Amino acid sequence: MREFTIILFLLLSIKLFACDCEEKTLLQKIQNCDFIAVGKVLKISPDVYNRDYHNIQIELINVFKGQHVTSLKILSKSNSSCSFFTPENSTWLIFASFDMNNILSFGQCSGSREIDRKFVSQKYPYADSNYKKTISLKMEILEFMKINNIQSTNPYDLEISYCQNCWKALKGFNNQNKFAVYEATINSDLSINKLIPLKEFSNHKLKTKLFDCIKNNLVIYNNNNTILPIQSKLILVYYFYPADKKYPSFISIYDL
Repeated sequence: MREFTIILFLLLSIKLFACDCEEKTLLQKIQNCDFIAVGKVLKISPDVYNRDYHNIQIELINVFKGQHVTSLKILSKSNSSCSFFTPENSTWLIFASFDMNNILSFGQCSGSREIDRKFVSQKYPYADSNYKKTISLKMEILEFMKINNIQSTNPYDLEISYCQNCWKALKGFNNQNKFAVYEATINSDLSINKLIPLKEFSNHKLKTKLFDCIKNNLVIYNNNNTILPIQSKLILVYYFYPADKKYPSFISIYDL
């Protein structure tokens, strides 16, 4: 129930903003983006050729995916419900993609986050610390995948789902690390041929149950009816959320 409440809260929070964005998991962003990096905005200026964009110059701090570029665009869309701005001297976790005109840009719906953003609110006293935890989790996973040279792609646009009973069996465990990563080899009939743990949870019983859950309950969909090769690979990421006063710990595919 706790994970449903959190996810519902996130969805409702998104709806508070008029800009209608499709919320994606970190893994989906990694698969779909062309450039992922941490960068400090040095300069920002309007694009004289297209009023929807601003040009930015950045100082690269860490690159997780793509070429080492220092100039790109933001889809600013000023005076619209999707307006977006990156102030000079602010530091960002950037998820950017090339559009149909080969313009590398990011905007309100890209999933990019200002790392040094501050929250000061008496009504929501934990907003600042929770935001920092969310950013830290994303950075840890990106760094893990970079160090271990893990390439997460999904060229056939496969989708996955799980049996709800599977998630229920993963509640109530003590565990130290925040996430687990697996590599699944998928047959052309969408069955799992092989499942390799790249990073496991520390709790032996939890990681055993999770492995069985993936192996026996993971359902893969080929919604585009693409002709698949004999075998393809998918990276799977799972997050551990510890218990609080009201709810037991749980596992999720969402980076909350």
